[in-house]
Amino acid sequence: MNRALKLFFFLILLLQSACNFGVAELQKDKINPYSISLGKFKTYEQALKFKMTLNDSVRAHLRLESVGKEHYKLFYGKYPSAYSAGEKGFDLFKKSLVKDYEINRNGQRVLDEFANVPFIAYYLGKPAVFNYNLKTKSTEIWWSRNNRRVLSLNIAHNAESVFIITAESMVNHGNVSSIQNAAVVILHRNEDETEELMQIGNVNQVYTYWDQPDTFRVNVTFPDSNNSRIIYQRIASWDSYGKKGSLTERSFDLLLQGFPIKPKRKPELLSPNGQYQIRAVHNNNRQYFYLKNFPDRSEILFTSSSGEVEDIRWSLDSRYIFIQTKTLLVKGKKAETFIRQQIIIYDTAAKKVIRILEGTGFQNLLVRGKLLFFDEHLNGASHITIVDLTNQSHYDSIDMPGGCVLNSLSD
Repeated sequence: MNRALKLFFFLILLLQSACNFGVAELQKDKINPYSISLGKFKTYEQALKFKMTLNDSVRAHLRLESVGKEHYKLFYGKYPSAYSAGEKGFDLFKKSLVKDYEINRNGQRVLDEFANVPFIAYYLGKPAVFNYNLKTKSTEIWWSRNNRRVLSLNIAHNAESVFIITAESMVNHGNVSSIQNAAVVILHRNEDETEELMQIGNVNQVYTYWDQPDTFRVNVTFPDSNNSRIIYQRIASWDSYGKKGSLTERSFDLLLQGFPIKPKRKPELLSPNGQYQIRAVHNNNRQYFYLKNFPDRSEILFTSSSGEVEDIRWSLDSRYIFIQTKTLLVKGKKAETFIRQQIIIYDTAAKKVIRILEGTGFQNLLVRGKLLFFDEHLNGASHITIVDLTNQSHYDSIDMPGGCVLNSLSD
């Protein structure tokens, strides 16, 4: 084979290798399309100058790309979702490694699904959906309708969408409510679009829950139009993107079975990564909590409480455990009853309880990265408290006129 032919085949192999590399990079970009943008610059030199002002640990993950006409952006990392990119961006921001950032996909800004947290508060006298920004610690109205009130809000586990239950009105008659013209609505956060998934109509009770990380269920209760003894429950489901799933129905005889009660939330005993499992043992009016480590084949007693367990949650990375308990106390000559609640926070890496929060109105725990959100009812109003788990400190409180909550103002 002469030298010219060898050179020809070498160039063919080189070109094929480059093409394969390009395809691999495109596939990688398709899998990990989100990045953290640290700035937009008019010239290449301006971008390089800014890059040199950053910490070495940040510069090691940066890439400089041309976007649009004669503009450049500095990007940090590649991530599978806007939420995971936002979580890393907020971590850099909180450590003061960057002064500001935004989340980009294909060079365009998208919603930071980690830093923007939806919640319920009053707007023009009716419950509506608001947004809280972790970076700026500011709030703004996000979704409201003149003739509708928001009954509940549930964030999808991928944080890309929010399910809300709305109604024209809700009136409580003792233990039974009258809800008029209720509906299920999904808010697609990044597209800033809303879609009505189902008209519920006039019902007595609505409650919502995540049956699985990707299965959202709505349970509605309504009376039989002909027989006052019979009441029906209809359970509808959707995936986290709003695709409709199963629809089931069952009936109850009020005289024989009574009015169906909203079930309590099931405690999360198994960690998200499957490495740990919590076991609770009740002995002498006290709960003892054991943690089983499957890889180590070990089990330890990590905390105990005299209260009744209301909720158990895990952080997504399985590092933190949150146990919410409630204790009824009787004090004074009049034997007045008081409620004392605790949120016990256990760090599986440090193998110790890092903080115990005490209060009287804890509800609706939400774990976002290394931040814990929860509702707190004080003096007839509700606010949202945010705790930084990295240093067990108070990060912020969300206070709104009339109160605010993470899930439902009727709780």
